[in-house]
Amino acid sequence: MATKIYTKNYAKMVADIFTTQQHFFNTFGGGLQTAADAEYNENFLELKVSPTNVVIQDYDTGENVAFGSGTGNSSRFGERQEIKSIDKTVKYDNPIAIHEGIDRFTVNDNYQQIIAERAGLHARKWVEYLNKYMADALNENAGKELTTSLTEEAISKLFFEARKEFVNKKVSTGIAWTAYVTADVYNILVESKLTTTSKITAANIGEHTVSKFKGFVLRELPDEYFSENVCAIFVPDNVGVVGLGLEVYRLIDSPDYNGVAIQGAGKLAKYIPDENKAVIIKATIAA
Repeated sequence: MATKIYTKNYAKMVADIFTTQQHFFNTFGGGLQTAADAEYNENFLELKVSPTNVVIQDYDTGENVAFGSGTGNSSRFGERQEIKSIDKTVKYDNPIAIHEGIDRFTVNDNYQQIIAERAGLHARKWVEYLNKYMADALNENAGKELTTSLTEEAISKLFFEARKEFVNKKVSTGIAWTAYVTADVYNILVESKLTTTSKITAANIGEHTVSKFKGFVLRELPDEYFSENVCAIFVPDNVGVVGLGLEVYRLIDSPDYNGVAIQGAGKLAKYIPDENKAVIIKATIAA
């Protein structure tokens, strides 16, 4: 039985399409981590993490600290903290697969062309699956939840509260702050009296677009990317990473019909450090 393996080329195709068709590119590190050994390695990432916080303490100038009776058994710098890195392993989630077949007698089209078209469609489907996967990660790992209603006043207040959270948590303004919003929220912002062109240049009412609001870059997304009753997710860039471990993508001559089976299998993985979860904010519509 003839088998053609396309795993490495296919992984590159998925990564290239991910770059142009994903929705959460900058939130998850600006790219897709790909690997071709998911069958043999159950771990996505193996990290060294140093979780110890920096402590600022008083410099003790007491006469018996580091001098006098404290010589050799005390320090004017205070207690010394030992810094250690710990091993952090990020595992893949459960594997997912594609399994299709093309029979030369029944395909009713150019056989080779259909094979090539299916490869492109499969890669796009992986990216679509990854989009939902990343959206679920943000919904599930939000460190704070705000409530709002779908009125102009409430949405304006919501963006202020989210901005205040970012400011108080000292999230760097040197990286982009993004607000992923539903079509309902986006429409309210476009029609808001705060986004008139006399006040800002980020709005184009004729095109029904507004690019920023209160410091957040706006991304309008379909409802499927939000958990039940969630209407917005506020997050800075680079809160995590996402990866695809593609074990195989292949064509196999079938013994059961005159054609080939198309098979693909891989695993997805994500990592959001615990300290970054505090700056993921989701907004739910109040009952």
